[in-house]
Amino acid sequence: MSTPASTAPITHPAFGDLIHGYFAEDAIADGASHLLDPRLTAEVRLNVPLVLTNAVHADAVAWDRDEAINTADARGRDLLLVMRRAALQAVETNEPVGFSLARVPNKTRSGALSQAEIATTVDLVVRVEYFNATGRPCLVVSQRDEV
Repeated sequence: MSTPASTAPITHPAFGDLIHGYFAEDAIADGASHLLDPRLTAEVRLNVPLVLTNAVHADAVAWDRDEAINTADARGRDLLLVMRRAALQAVETNEPVGFSLARVPNKTRSGALSQAEIATTVDLVVRVEYFNATGRPCLVVSQRDEV
């Protein structure tokens, strides 16, 4: 998946140069989002940052249970492999694209470690956004109700 990185400032055809914006890079710095480990994205040749909302990270990637069963890296790889087709479509159309991911819950709704051993499905959305004010693209994965 190849999306060219841009270093030019963002310019809107009618409004001109961007004065101020809140980008994925800002959300990561503020703790509102997570950057998936670049080692994992490099494994699938994804050359743009993959940003996860806190809800997606907690629900689909984080793993606080027994590492003999699973790890956060393995769950991140699962997410990357499952979302690949949706990500390609999002890049081609510049529209959000939904996909479903089966995962074993890490925690219960109350925040306690889950004892579940059976996977359930979570519906997610991937979209292309600006990573920072230079116009560098990234992919953002959110839950459907976060779009």
